[in-house]
Amino acid sequence: MKKILSLLALVLIISCQEKEQNTADLIIENAQIYTVNKDFSTATAMAVKDGKVVFVGSQEDLKAQNLKAAKTIDASGKFIYPGLIDAHCHFYGLGQQLLRVDHRTKLII
Repeated sequence: MKKILSLLALVLIISCQEKEQNTADLIIENAQIYTVNKDFSTATAMAVKDGKVVFVGSQEDLKAQNLKAAKTIDASGKFIYPGLIDAHCHFYGLGQQLLRVDHRTKLII
């Protein structure tokens, strides 16, 4: 019984340790990054981890973060824009569709 409790305590201690936070999958440096935040500021470096942006800022701020990455890209001053997700409709077609009656639905009582 003591062995099982000791093993359980060891597993709990190991599982509660913090994971390495200073890692990223990708770091992009020397870029012109448009953040489109409330101030429309620009940045020169960014880091991505698990498909999410985890850092945006200056080269100096990136070095202060002490991030390590599997891949680093020198953008050579090129522009980086946020992804544009365009949810739109064609109003004429939408209006025509709203004027039609769908006969196929069944009335469930």
